[in-house]
Amino acid sequence: MVLVVTLLAALARAHTSTDGGGGPSSAHPAEGVRPSPPPASSLTWTDGAAMVQNSGWNASVARSPYARLPLAASSGGWCSPPCPVRAPVWKEGQNGAGLYLAFKTDAPSVVLNATLISQAAEATNCGVACNTGVDMYAYDNRTSAWRWVSTAWPSPSSGGGWSWGGNVIYRAMVATDAALQRRTTRYRIHLPIYNGLTAAAIGVPAGSTVSLDPPPTDQLPPVLFYGTSIVNGHVASRPGMIFTNVLSRALARPVINLGFGGQGTMDPSIGR
Repeated sequence: MVLVVTLLAALARAHTSTDGGGGPSSAHPAEGVRPSPPPASSLTWTDGAAMVQNSGWNASVARSPYARLPLAASSGGWCSPPCPVRAPVWKEGQNGAGLYLAFKTDAPSVVLNATLISQAAEATNCGVACNTGVDMYAYDNRTSAWRWVSTAWPSPSSGGGWSWGGNVIYRAMVATDAALQRRTTRYRIHLPIYNGLTAAAIGVPAGSTVSLDPPPTDQLPPVLFYGTSIVNGHVASRPGMIFTNVLSRALARPVINLGFGGQGTMDPSIGR
C-alpha cells in the first residue's frame, strides 16, 4: 500500500502553532482548493531509512528501520537462553509510535512517498489520523520551537486526503510565509501510531537539496517510557501529539516509546 503525502515546507504563520497542540485553523484554505502533489517523475527522491530517529537502537542492531523492536526481539537472540517477545508485542513493535524522519531541506514543498504495513483504518477511540496518519513539524529558529506544519488525515469527500479505493493519500498544504520557503529548515515527520512503514522516501522539486538532520553529538541521554496503550499513543488526535513526541521536541532529547496496547505486562524479554 502506498501513502503519498504532500507537506509544504513553509512555516505558515497564519495557520501553524508552536509545539503545543496546534493543527488546522480557520486560516486554512478550503479542501477543494488544495493543490495535488506533483508527478513523482518531476521530483528528486531521497530514501528515508537513514532519517529515522528516536528508536534507541544504533545502526549495528538489525531491524527494520521503521520498527521499534529489532529482529532479535522476535528470535530471542538478545538474551541467553533465548527470550523472544510475545507475538502481540512483536506485532505492535513494528508500528511507528514515537519514531520520526529527521531531515533538512531548502525545498518549498515536500512529498512523502511511503508504504504502509497494513491498510489504513480506524481503531476503537482512535480515528484514521491517529491510527495511520503522519505529522510534519518544522523548527522555527526565530522562536527556537518546533511548529506544526501538516498532517495527513482522511478527507475523501474533497478529492484529497485518503483515497480508500486506491489506498493512496494526496495531501497538500498551502504556504503563506514565502520567505521561509527559501531557507534550509529542519523537519520531523512523525510516523503512524498504530500502523508502520516498510519503505519511505522524501521527494523535493529539482534544484532543492535534502540532507539528514542528525542528533547533536552532545545530545542528552534518552528517556524511555514503557507501558500499554496510553504510552503507545492511543486516543492521541495525531502522531505528533503522543506525549512522548511532545516531550522529545520540548526537551531536545530522545524520548523512546515502548508502549504496547494491552501488552505492558513487564515481560522479562523487554526488560533485557
